[in-house]
Amino acid sequence: MPNAWTEDDTEKLIALYGQYQCLWNPFHPEFNNKSLRYEAYKKIKNSINIPGLTICDCINRIANVKKEYCYELSKIAAAISCEKLYVPKAKWFKRMHILFFPYMSLSHNNFRKVCNKIVYEK
Repeated sequence: MPNAWTEDDTEKLIALYGQYQCLWNPFHPEFNNKSLRYEAYKKIKNSINIPGLTICDCINRIANVKKEYCYELSKIAAAISCEKLYVPKAKWFKRMHILFFPYMSLSHNNFRKVCNKIVYEK
């Protein structure tokens, strides 16, 4: 991508990404269908309509946002262990949480309950 991703661009990307379960739902029957996934990313790229944007840019940004999302979850967990409250500042966090959290394997049920409570009470 010629320029850095803005928060609004990232949020739009995630909103579009969320429309294609084959990209993010590991239980979707087409999750492993590479050609369908490619077509979904192509539609996302075209919908974002940023000059010079490539499918690889979209895939890389999603991968980076996933990493950032996991890092934010670790901050939430650290805050919980100190009996503090941490609320992520990224505009896209809630949308990512709705997409990815149900499919994450977490060792502690309490962590899942508290994270759900933190995110949905805001």
